[in-house]
Amino acid sequence: MTYSDLFSGHYVQFQGAVCSPSSDGAVIYSPASGSYYAVNEVAVSIWNHLASAATAAQVTDALVAEYDAPLDVLKGDVRATLEYLESVRLVERVNGGGPNAGS
Repeated sequence: MTYSDLFSGHYVQFQGAVCSPSSDGAVIYSPASGSYYAVNEVAVSIWNHLASAATAAQVTDALVAEYDAPLDVLKGDVRATLEYLESVRLVERVNGGGPNAGS
């Protein structure tokens, strides 16, 4: 999946997923799989920006304001993280957007 493919919708946290901070990021529980996933600090930031539905571009823009990193690096981080979180059913892609898009 390319970064531009991520623009085809909004992403939102999977309903019922629970994030617990850890010393180097967080552990997120997926009710869909019954599994726990360890994620780093940047992934936690991405996760937090998906409490309300957001596009990859919106998440990237937010990370630009938070981290002193090149835009291409942040785009890559967002792409890889969204692909991973979606593959383990911690986030889902929804049409449209807005605060209740995932409901």
